[in-house]
Amino acid sequence: SKGSYYHSSFLWMGIFNFVMPIFGFPFVTGSLPHSPQMVRALHLDEAQIEELRAAGGPSDKKVAENRIAPFLMYLSILLCAIVFAGIVELIPVAAADAVLIFVGLEGIFDTRLWRRLPVLVTPSEDVDPDHGNAWAARKFTLLQLAVVGAGWGLNETPIALAFPLVIASLVPIRFYVLPIMFTKEELQILDAEDEKVKANVPQEVHQE
Repeated sequence: SKGSYYHSSFLWMGIFNFVMPIFGFPFVTGSLPHSPQMVRALHLDEAQIEELRAAGGPSDKKVAENRIAPFLMYLSILLCAIVFAGIVELIPVAAADAVLIFVGLEGIFDTRLWRRLPVLVTPSEDVDPDHGNAWAARKFTLLQLAVVGAGWGLNETPIALAFPLVIASLVPIRFYVLPIMFTKEELQILDAEDEKVKANVPQEVHQE
């Protein structure tokens, strides 16, 4: 379960994006403190989890969620913009772009979408059982690629700032479209958390 800070931070982000642009301020994004890199950095290893259980803490806690890490990160950005503005201007644009490309690619390679892409060209009998039904996995992957393509395409138009509409559309797609296209068992596999996938895979839906 997500802590209250997770929800309150997104609430304030929504308020900022709704009100502040009226006064000429730019939109803000919540991707930095909730990115895959941040989650991995705060992830507890098995020894830490056992120590937490021994102390009577939650047995299912996997990430040390807190306010300090995002605060320090945003504080560092503010200091760079105010105190070290002259030094930041000396950094080549290519170097900053390289950092963003590296972080972006690292995030992509760690997604289940990336790991599932080979399913599109792999014979059904050779598909990893963790992906469940081969045809369902292909259909799910193509749908994900279509949504990514829609967001990317919108970003190349004059209404690029409307790309959050694509992200917002994921909610109705998940609750109303996917249950029509996939069975409940298939969604338990395709939309499950990584550590729960194997436990949720019924043998009869591995292959057609």
